[in-house]
Amino acid sequence: MNWIVWLGSMILAACQPSPRYVIEGQITGYEGRILLVTPRVTGTWDTLGNVLSADGTFLFEGSVKEPVMAEIVAPDTRLRVPILVENSEFKVEANIPDVSTYAIDGGGVLQQQRNELRKKELEIKVQKDSMRLEYEKIYGNDYFGKLQIRGLLSKMDERYSEVESDFVRQHDNLVGAAVVYGRMQTFYRAKRLHERYALLGENARKTVPGLLMKPYVDKESRIIVGGTAPDFKMVTPEGDSLSLYDIKAKVKILDFWASWCGPCRAENPNVRKIYRKYKDAGLEIVSVSFDTKKEAWIRAIQEDKLNWIHLSDLKGWSSVASDLYEVHGIPYVFVLDENNRIIAESLRGEALEECIAAALKGTE
Repeated sequence: MNWIVWLGSMILAACQPSPRYVIEGQITGYEGRILLVTPRVTGTWDTLGNVLSADGTFLFEGSVKEPVMAEIVAPDTRLRVPILVENSEFKVEANIPDVSTYAIDGGGVLQQQRNELRKKELEIKVQKDSMRLEYEKIYGNDYFGKLQIRGLLSKMDERYSEVESDFVRQHDNLVGAAVVYGRMQTFYRAKRLHERYALLGENARKTVPGLLMKPYVDKESRIIVGGTAPDFKMVTPEGDSLSLYDIKAKVKILDFWASWCGPCRAENPNVRKIYRKYKDAGLEIVSVSFDTKKEAWIRAIQEDKLNWIHLSDLKGWSSVASDLYEVHGIPYVFVLDENNRIIAESLRGEALEECIAAALKGTE
């Protein structure tokens, strides 16, 4: 009898359909290839689904052993719909004219959690848009009115940031990591990724998005205040090879600039004044140029009377230093102590001089 019961249960189990996900949807204003892709910890992507659509409709079916962070992608467009794939049913709507207005209904527990956060995000976005339109009617092109609008919108962004931070703290899982990963580039450019990553719990950090973010967090941690500035080697105008660590000083200004950069050239007189005032006290300046033409670089040094150390690899924005220090706009400075520890960054004018004075005083 026991064998009969066991055999019957095995047959019944074999006849039960295995758990599957079903993702169907519509991308308005699009025809062509639609992909469902997921990242690997190696940085490559796996394709979970691939359809050719004549009217933007699509259907992806399959099975996952555990929840997966994925994206629905329309190649050659900016559309990337983030989705947390679980063995469940999803309905997706998106459109090419406005790729930010996608909507996902259904899904598993993680997707529903993500949908709740997105609902709050969209509520704040609607409030921002309404506020912007209202104030533009009142102030028009008035400069101070625009400043007021910008300040109010910034407060709305801060409000969402707090909501998002609370969400990440409360969700020590794939969805928490996916939320931070979705804005990784924005955080990284602002050098705020390490702050968001610190909100993740141990489980979230072990997920694929958590592991993908870790190298960027480690790199960022070296180029923020308190980190040790990474070394690099470049060539002087005279053709000599010199590294940042070769240059010894009590305090160093690491100055990123270029001959073609108007704001850089405008700031040079202030930097020159600071150097003249503090060089005998132990200040050194290392200017790294994002020029591509040696003649223009040298001419600017001479014209602006920049009598300190200059380095460049003449690769413009492809410079090794641009990537190493994540410099996306110039002028940009880092202030380093004698051990190449970063003590300040992104300073100009009086703020830069005050920082140098205080740093040198601390070495006395």
